[in-house]
Amino acid sequence: MNEPSPDGVRLLQPQQIAASVRRLVEESREFLLLICPYYRPWPQMQGEIEKAARRHGEVRLVVREDAVGEARKHLAPCHACGVQVLSVMKLHAKLYVTESAAILTSMNLVDASAQESWEAGILVESDAAPGLYGRIRQQAENFIDAAEAVESPDAQKRARQAAPAAEQDTRTKGSCVRCAKAIRLDPEKPFCFPCYGKWKKYNNSEYVEKHCHRCGKAAETSAAKPLCRACYANSNR
Repeated sequence: MNEPSPDGVRLLQPQQIAASVRRLVEESREFLLLICPYYRPWPQMQGEIEKAARRHGEVRLVVREDAVGEARKHLAPCHACGVQVLSVMKLHAKLYVTESAAILTSMNLVDASAQESWEAGILVESDAAPGLYGRIRQQAENFIDAAEAVESPDAQKRARQAAPAAEQDTRTKGSCVRCAKAIRLDPEKPFCFPCYGKWKKYNNSEYVEKHCHRCGKAAETSAAKPLCRACYANSNR
């Protein structure tokens, strides 16, 4: 990345920002959080994001809800390689976070922003400035928890074909099986981001958790079986 700074915080010069974000993506080994309203990346950046998804499988991209349409063709390869694409209404923040550092900047992942705009940003190292890094990471995680999934066109088509509209489960909110925090309803990912990080250290899908992912009530669940008996029965009717 960049040369380490004594206090773990580095002011990035305008001409360094695009390269610093790309290097952050390239060096991610555990997870990658990309929070930016507008997504029209240059080819090298898109390539590094796809490599990160294939490398560790924990890439989350949050874009502005009303900008999803114009970003569709750029989001398609993200969906294809396993990036979790999300959206938030009126998003304006730009945060890029990995396990080793975070960049807080004015730059979107847009080719014109990287090549033509005057941008500002700071890089915060997780080891040298753990307090500030932790607060930036938490803010990024808050955006993720508040976001809604952006499905690929193929996924939307499969969902429509799977069941009549009247029979589809329209719930979008679930609960973390460990702490009961409100998150998106996705039985394959039943943890909030902080709890997922703790669970991943041991990666025990049978470890007994405390809440039902669907209704949020106290129940003995697990990553493998995140629903209580009643919710599981209802989901199979």
